[in-house]
Amino acid sequence: MPGFTHLQHAQPITVGYYYMAHFQRFKRDSEKFMELFKRLQENPLGACAMAGTTLPTDRFITTKLLGFDKPTENAMDTVGNRDNIMDYLYLSSLTMTHISSIAEEFVVFNSQEFSFIDIDDGYCTGSSIMPQKKNPDLAELARGKVGRNIGNLINLLTVVKGTFLTFNKDFQEDKEALFDSIKTLNMSLLIFEKMLEGSHFKEEVLKKHLEEGFIEATDIAEYLVKENIPFRSAHEIVGNLVKYCENNNKDFSQINKKDLEILEFPVKLDDLSIFKIENSIKRRNSFGATSFKEVERQVGVGEEYIEKLENQISRLKNTIDSLYANLEK
Repeated sequence: MPGFTHLQHAQPITVGYYYMAHFQRFKRDSEKFMELFKRLQENPLGACAMAGTTLPTDRFITTKLLGFDKPTENAMDTVGNRDNIMDYLYLSSLTMTHISSIAEEFVVFNSQEFSFIDIDDGYCTGSSIMPQKKNPDLAELARGKVGRNIGNLINLLTVVKGTFLTFNKDFQEDKEALFDSIKTLNMSLLIFEKMLEGSHFKEEVLKKHLEEGFIEATDIAEYLVKENIPFRSAHEIVGNLVKYCENNNKDFSQINKKDLEILEFPVKLDDLSIFKIENSIKRRNSFGATSFKEVERQVGVGEEYIEKLENQISRLKNTIDSLYANLEK
């Protein structure tokens, strides 16, 4: 498929590479949520109103019984602290932004002008008046929902910025913001996951689009660099090649030896067939690149991460279940 910069055809990539790029975003999100979970392992119980208590309270016993790692360090900070909630609101906003990004691409890719993908009918709707329409409503809703989470974050940041340590009634605003963001994120992830499973890229359409926009241009420039031509000069040479193609209504596949001689192309070639899209993909084998082999490696690393994450979540769930069982006893 074409890769884009400035919404223009830039370089050829694979669909797997495209998906793995988005995977990296959600991987970082999950890592940040796990870090937030670690910071939640401080026990606030016993901070009382703001200054602790004169009653014989052992905060370390309650910490152990409730499964926390340690008690919070300062009671005044504990009562006035809403950082963890704001961290969640930020992370949920960031994740929703990443959902919105891929949702925007799916909306565009689903358009007739692109027609890159086919989204399952179950995740689209028809028009109330135009029977031919197939609207990507769930992708649009996922794109729009991010505003709720960003709004909740700004709401609580605004509340907290004008408060005095320690407790203020303003803080009750954190509950509505938090619960709404949790619900919005969870539902958006659930629905978007199903929509992704019900979508597929149209290979023949992608191949056709790869023939447009002289997408192999960078490969030709890099080839010239390997022939000891400075990149500045290689860039200009290929730019002139593109202009020649446009003026003569040709694409790179139609360029022959005579054309190259007219252009005074600095390397002797019969044509530009060595710069086919498949060759371009195969040659881009630097670490993190789009070659088939490198994408397979990225997928393997991603699968290992998911397995590790699932094991972490399973252990946490077992710990929480055990704590509930002990508390019931």
